[in-house]
Amino acid sequence: MRINIQDQIVDWASKKLSRWQQDALRRIIEQELISNKDIEELLILCKKENGIEIKGNNKIQPKPLKVSPLKKGKNGSHPGVILLAIKDVIDVNALAPGQNLTFKPKGLIVIYGDNGAGKTKGN
Repeated sequence: MRINIQDQIVDWASKKLSRWQQDALRRIIEQELISNKDIEELLILCKKENGIEIKGNNKIQPKPLKVSPLKKGKNGSHPGVILLAIKDVIDVNALAPGQNLTFKPKGLIVIYGDNGAGKTKGN
């Protein structure tokens, strides 16, 4: 079964994130980096959503993430998502701080073993 990750991200965001958080996610996906202006606008949206009075510009409205702004490949379809590494983790099962798991972009990687067998040491 093929899973469309973009649709799943949009669905998750619409169900689990507040409106200002959805707007923040949209900005990150569309722009990759957010500016100081974006941060200021997100702060205003957060305050408005939580009933905090705002002086000045409070006409800003959150724009939720939709599938359409996600980047498309050359053929017009959304590119696939490839997990290449898990790194910089803290308190994740038996992974030690600073330990990385890397994966090849093609093929199948299987990490198997009983708990404590050492499978978290990478490949």
